[in-house]
Amino acid sequence: MDSRLAYLRLVATNGIGAISAKKLLTHFGNILALFEAGANAVAETSVIPLSKVEELFSKENLKTAEDTLLFCQKNSIQILVFEDTRYPPLLKEIDSPPPVLFVKGDTSVLSTPQIAIVGTRKPTRYGMRVAEEFAYNLSALGLVVTSGLALGTDT
Repeated sequence: MDSRLAYLRLVATNGIGAISAKKLLTHFGNILALFEAGANAVAETSVIPLSKVEELFSKENLKTAEDTLLFCQKNSIQILVFEDTRYPPLLKEIDSPPPVLFVKGDTSVLSTPQIAIVGTRKPTRYGMRVAEEFAYNLSALGLVVTSGLALGTDT
């Protein structure tokens, strides 16, 4: 199995966030070793509930990951996994870095100064306009405006 596909399976599993993913990857050493170990070995770690282990190893999960991979390929979206050399080094230093980044465009900008604009999930029209103006002006100054694509202002 391709490591990108394995990572997509991990992040497609509801309830496995960055902290649980980091614990699992630390325990098994890498993503491929996690899947090679199998469901029983993952369940024995007690990092995630049995229902999540079953979901992680399900055929539906694999299909979702394959569909995501295909979608990204068709839409020129790059998938950066934690071990990728293009994964932003500063992001790796936080307590719970996201195991997967989806990047559309030039990945080299991930090594330049960045800023994130974060706000409410239900912004007003005024709030959206101000966020857009901030993003425009900050990018005009050479900063990369980064989004985690959370609902609301982020998107």
